[in-house]
Amino acid sequence: MVKLCLSFLILLGLTLLSGCWDYIDIEERANVLGIAFDVATVEEIEKEAEVTHENKNASFPQQSLVKLNVQIAIPGKLPLGTGGDSGQSGKETVKVVEVTGRTIDDAWENLEQQISLPLYMGHLRVLVVSEEFARAGLEHGDFLKRNPQLRRTAWLIVSQGAAAKYMEIDPELARIPSLYLVGAIDEAIRIGKFPEEYIGKFWSKSKSLGQSPILPYVTLKENGNLEISGLAYFREAKLIGTTKALEIGRYMAIMEINPGGYSLLLPIPEKDATIMFNAIKRKSNFKIDMNNGIPYIRIHIHADGEIAEVISEELELNTENIKDIEKALEKAAEESFIKMIKKTQNDQADIFGFGEHVRAKQREYWNKNIKTKEKWLEIYKDVPVNIEVSISIKRVGMKNE
Repeated sequence: MVKLCLSFLILLGLTLLSGCWDYIDIEERANVLGIAFDVATVEEIEKEAEVTHENKNASFPQQSLVKLNVQIAIPGKLPLGTGGDSGQSGKETVKVVEVTGRTIDDAWENLEQQISLPLYMGHLRVLVVSEEFARAGLEHGDFLKRNPQLRRTAWLIVSQGAAAKYMEIDPELARIPSLYLVGAIDEAIRIGKFPEEYIGKFWSKSKSLGQSPILPYVTLKENGNLEISGLAYFREAKLIGTTKALEIGRYMAIMEINPGGYSLLLPIPEKDATIMFNAIKRKSNFKIDMNNGIPYIRIHIHADGEIAEVISEELELNTENIKDIEKALEKAAEESFIKMIKKTQNDQADIFGFGEHVRAKQREYWNKNIKTKEKWLEIYKDVPVNIEVSISIKRVGMKNE
């Protein structure tokens, strides 16, 4: 009996030693590194192969027509670590394939019909959607949500103009184009220029009852550099508006996202001076009250910072003048915060998550009067918001006399 049990345990143990039973060599699959999404024209769609349907019998919504530019790694060409051929350009390490389809999955099937290797999205780090595509709506991206290979920490970014050109860039500072895009945004997060808003957070906020999602809004400059031009914000998964770059800092201040990475160049006519203020650290506090049957939102924001530059012939940074500068900064900040919030209210896009605070702190009111995201966004445009800002200048720097 003991021998029988021992034999059974040995056989059971062998099943745990199967190793990589589903192993596929990296050379035997097509590794997708980046995807660009643009709106396809009817003429482009009519040229597609009949892979998933017969064109003559197909009738689909016009807004779902999609053109994909897919960046695929060329086996044996990708540099490993810090080594590799230093003279190798980005275009030599990847291949970009363009396909169209009635839906994203339809276009993907057309792509697989052209590629001899199985497509793998485990290394996909960046998805670029054109502004036109985003305004048509991202709700038809169900294929991406259902794909288990796609990381929820991949970047989904909105481009000014066509997204396809982002797959064709040949950056001087990187040998893999898609990783250059990812690196630019990751570095922006590190220095306080953008919040962590991955594709997983976008999907989560899209389903949230009290918050609208945001994405990076980017521009490709003539020199090939990627500029984060602002926030792209959504209503019902459709792009409804964009902000300026400076408003990213305002959003991060309201949301208490650190470190502070934005500066403000502020004229002070009373002192006949202009100063550059750098925010270092921010704190914010939300309070939700009820006033005449509707929520009343009060926000206190505090920022610590430093004076980086003073343009003046006479201004001395003594205690009295620093207090005056702090008051001027506070006034300018309050006006800019209110202006930004009003903009999102007019567009009915609650990117700050005020609705989630109402839902958490005024639960009875929410369950009785709101219940749905559509109802909250309708009410949000008229919700009064009060902003109070306090600023402390911690450092003023030194200069040689």
